[in-house]
Amino acid sequence: MSETDAVQTMLKPLRPDVSLHEVTREIAFIAGIRAGCAQLEPREGRPIEEIETPIPK
Repeated sequence: MSETDAVQTMLKPLRPDVSLHEVTREIAFIAGIRAGCAQLEPREGRPIEEIETPIPK
C-alpha cells in the first residue's frame, strides 16, 4: 500500500467535523508506526542484550 493510499484509507472513517490538527496528529502517528515497522523488517534494531546495562548499586 502506498503512502497516499494509507492516508486515504485513514481519512475515510473520520467524522466530517474533524479538525486539521487531529488529522495531522493521526497521520504523524501512522507515519511513526510505519517507520518503526520499516526499521524492524531489515533487522536494523538492536537486541535488548546490547542495550541493557547493569544498574550500579
